[in-house]
Amino acid sequence: MAKNASAGITVTQGHQRPDPSAPGPQNAVRRGSEKRRRTGLVRVVRGDALAGAAPVAPNFLRSFLQQAAPFAAIHALSVMERADIVEHGVPARFLERLATKLAMSKDKLYDIIGVARATADRKLKADDVLSSADSEHAMGLARIVGQVEQMVGESGDPDGFDAGRWVAAFLDAPSPALGGRRPRDLMRTSDGRTVVTTLVAQMQSGAYA
Repeated sequence: MAKNASAGITVTQGHQRPDPSAPGPQNAVRRGSEKRRRTGLVRVVRGDALAGAAPVAPNFLRSFLQQAAPFAAIHALSVMERADIVEHGVPARFLERLATKLAMSKDKLYDIIGVARATADRKLKADDVLSSADSEHAMGLARIVGQVEQMVGESGDPDGFDAGRWVAAFLDAPSPALGGRRPRDLMRTSDGRTVVTTLVAQMQSGAYA
């Protein structure tokens, strides 16, 4: 039996089950359920957390950056809203916010999402927007951070839980559910990101492949 502490799961014969002692989101959900039974407290992170900001490009992400809004607001966007943002281009400054949230260097972030360092640095300096492809990659990772924030915020106890740091560790940890590959290895394609988001959702439900 091997324990994957970064993801908060225990691996047994190729399967994963929650590790009660680890700080994964599924355990935050469990703690929150117990807390609600005691206090009746319900915490909800809504996609409309940006006061006065309509979730449409290009103003949504600029307001997101100005207000330091939760990443759950990005996860809550509709497919059409995300497509609109990607088409208009994600501000390069968003990469700095994302790297800070994940507590990782910009170079590591660029490597995970497949953005060329020279291109990112040039657009940051010019306060320009990213290409559609780079925008989609950045939004894909941001959505996973938001997914974890939202699932803990809606049904768990987010106090003391750092979604960004958890996602960073999760991305680096080989997963038996992925045949031993790291989630970060799948982040450069749309299908790969779908696999990763599905795995995160399984952690919430307790179903592990």
